Amino acid sequence: MAKAPQALVGGQAVIEGVMMRAPGGVACAVRRPDGTIAVRYDEHVPFTKKVKPFGLPILRGAATLVEAMVLGTSTLMWSAEESAKEEERRETKPWEKIGFGAVTVLSFAFGLFLFFWVPLWLTDLTGVQGRATYNLVDGVFRLAIFFLYLFLITRWGEMRRVFQYHGAEHKTIHAWEAELPLTVENVKAQTTLHPRCGTTFLVVVV
Repeated sequence: MAKAPQALVGGQAVIEGVMMRAPGGVACAVRRPDGTIAVRYDEHVPFTKKVKPFGLPILRGAATLVEAMVLGTSTLMWSAEESAKEEERRETKPWEKIGFGAVTVLSFAFGLFLFFWVPLWLTDLTGVQGRATYNLVDGVFRLAIFFLYLFLITRWGEMRRVFQYHGAEHKTIHAWEAELPLTVENVKAQTTLHPRCGTTFLVVVV
């Protein structure tokens, strides 16, 4: 009998935890200040399967990106609530959710400005001629800005912690894909790099 294909698992780091997404559901685990682990699981059907036209090429990519942003924002908000101290923990109000969504959209717009418009502007200032040379200089500026951005945000302690969880997510997925038991020892032995990482994709795009 043919072996059943392994479920494709992805995820992202959240505040003091990790979110994992697989066909049919999304799970999120967050460490609370008292050391206990809060776990949340939601059944999930991709929007591209709910609305068939959005499963078509081009539309599928845009719909998946928007859905990932919405899902990521939701889990980030939940992780922020769960990782707060008991006296600070409270349910997020509707207007706060709207505000968080607005911040996400503005952050996306700022990313476009910083990683696409600024390099083009700097390249124009150099006065280089020729398409190949222009693209090369533009690419150098983009990479320089991107790596400077990564360097600066990793100086922020809380963000460094998120990156550590990001690495843990990759290690766990590697162990899963290698069909190893998901033990601490097996997960620790894996690399923090993963070819399907969104950050890797961003480097390629930049």
